[in-house]
Amino acid sequence: TDTTGLSTSITAEDFVNTYKLAMEEGWFRAVSGGGDFTSAPQEIVNAQAFIDGEVEWAEVGIKVVDGQIEFTFVENISEWGVKYWLSSFVMTPIHLGLYDRVGDSYGTTAETTAYNGFFLLEYFERDRQLRFDPNPNFHDQDRYPSMTHFIYEIIPDAAVRFNVFLNGGLESGTVDTSRFEQFRDHEDLRFIPGATTFRLMINGTKTLEGNRAAFHGNSETNYVPEPILAYDDFKLAMYYAIDRATLAWDVMRTSTPQPYHFTAAYLVEPESGVAFRMTPQAAIVDAMIPGLLDDDGNPTYGFSPSLATAYWRNAVDAAIADGFYNEGDHIQLELNVFSGSDAQILFGNFIKETFETRFQGYRGITVEVSVMPRPFPGIYFDFMMIGEFDLGLGGISGSTLDAAGFLDVYIDDNRGGFTLNWGVDTTTPAIEVTFPHPEFSDPFDRSTWITQTWSFNALVRALNGTVTIQNGYEAD
Repeated sequence: TDTTGLSTSITAEDFVNTYKLAMEEGWFRAVSGGGDFTSAPQEIVNAQAFIDGEVEWAEVGIKVVDGQIEFTFVENISEWGVKYWLSSFVMTPIHLGLYDRVGDSYGTTAETTAYNGFFLLEYFERDRQLRFDPNPNFHDQDRYPSMTHFIYEIIPDAAVRFNVFLNGGLESGTVDTSRFEQFRDHEDLRFIPGATTFRLMINGTKTLEGNRAAFHGNSETNYVPEPILAYDDFKLAMYYAIDRATLAWDVMRTSTPQPYHFTAAYLVEPESGVAFRMTPQAAIVDAMIPGLLDDDGNPTYGFSPSLATAYWRNAVDAAIADGFYNEGDHIQLELNVFSGSDAQILFGNFIKETFETRFQGYRGITVEVSVMPRPFPGIYFDFMMIGEFDLGLGGISGSTLDAAGFLDVYIDDNRGGFTLNWGVDTTTPAIEVTFPHPEFSDPFDRSTWITQTWSFNALVRALNGTVTIQNGYEAD
């Protein structure tokens, strides 16, 4: 690349000006998606106001002071939290001079990509291969003395990826579901706790009008979701109908059954390494939710055929009474799953068989599920995020060190830009919260604690910083 007229040094201004550009252009992870400048715990003063065009950049809490970067946060954040946030690769600067020269083609070829790390891109073939060689200008050449190069192969099909690994073409590989029995006792097999929970997203907007209204007045959509998906009883019926132990261990083989969002990978106290699922509070949650434990106290992972049937019948009665269905009607649900993965297809077919078996016969109503493989990331952007779906499988994960930081994906006003579950009222107070008031309660005497009813939105805000709550609502 001809670098004539381009700077080869990196200064604090390169970082700050990259952040400014990212907010001006609305880049993901700058304005939304978690870890961004507008979300707790690292929310920057006036970042959202700048994005909304309400203040000038000089009023934003990111500045260069004596050659260093100064951040001003909305809430207090620990030194450890700042280091963790800044360690993300998305917080590194781009080369603004090269970006000005090549525009939208920046980063799309080896010739239009700038480097500030140990490696540089030597070869790039879209959707096939990336090859990296050591960067001769890296400031610490002895950091990785044994690294000579990296080659990344883009292989969409999971079975093909695993075969390439077995033939020595990859340094690691995920065991293909169909071959798990062959390798389940292999000495090199490792189970890695993951932060990703696969869950069913639900379009509960009930009608065409409701669907359009939920997506910011998107009058272009003509997709009519199945009305029964809007009923809480049917959502609970689907939850309790799924035998997660069988699905994870016998069908998908390499997964772990999980009846709630947060896995054992999420840490409630990052610096000490305490996982949320290992705390006494987590045990209280397990005991409070019906159907999570059997009569002997063993985990059911949320599988309860009797509860599923009861909630299904309640939903059918309500939907018929509301005029959405007649006795004997046929309900057709579309279920989007990720394409290119045998495990995902197995997942979809298991859900199809489960729902079609469990939700039949009552008042003559029948349910049929069509499994629709969709490519990533289109399964999100072309379907779930614009209301063109009934049900969709999604893998949702956030920072394992900041479990509360991405609960905004459930908030009904889509403030995080990635809400996928629609038709749920999270604004109205409906959650009973008991806590020691810092001025009027003895934290060691629960009889002095305060019990109030809050909205989900208010609770999420409180978990992530300071919020004013009035009658259970967000008041600021």
